[in-house]
Amino acid sequence: MHEFTAKKSIPVVLGAALALNVVSGFVTAPIEGVPVTASVACAAPAKAWDFSQNIGSWTYFGNYSYSGQASAAYDPAFGGSLKLAVDFSKDGDATWSEVKLSDTSITKAAPLVLSDAKVIEFDLYYDKTKISGDSLFKVKVYGQDEKGTEIINDMADDIGMSRAKPVDGSNLVRVHVKVPFMDAASGKLSHLELSVVSYLSKYKGDVYINNIKL
Repeated sequence: MHEFTAKKSIPVVLGAALALNVVSGFVTAPIEGVPVTASVACAAPAKAWDFSQNIGSWTYFGNYSYSGQASAAYDPAFGGSLKLAVDFSKDGDATWSEVKLSDTSITKAAPLVLSDAKVIEFDLYYDKTKISGDSLFKVKVYGQDEKGTEIINDMADDIGMSRAKPVDGSNLVRVHVKVPFMDAASGKLSHLELSVVSYLSKYKGDVYINNIKL
């Protein structure tokens, strides 16, 4: 995804008589007074999942250094979400306890074609009362191409929990997570994992994920 800075007014001189100003995405020709819209390229995500009706082929896909049970299901909360039930209560001393999700519709037979993908982002909801002290969540993303070669292996140590927004009438808060890729990913993505990682937490309960964009 690309971030755009505000455009500046740039004078351009053609010959000695015609001056063009680029202002807020328009090119104006003062002599004729005809505005011409300047096209601005904006990269669209290769794939978006909003979970408004269901969670499709997303499922709990295993774990690493994790002692509890986990499950993934659809929930109508927040316009439709993937509800991930986790139990890190026995892993409170672990600096890395990982629960994995995967869209199992992305396969070698039905890959997702990426072209210079740079980030995955989504909304994450969790119960703030179950996160205390130095405990926190991290997020990891992993992907392979059709040959089984790793093309994505990135994480966000800081997902912005200090800036989480409260959800009215509940103990839940929302944070918009972005995981930038160290190397832009291109090619046929044939396996994708999205992991919630506990750091020194004993969180037991549900977290909600929606509006994933890759």
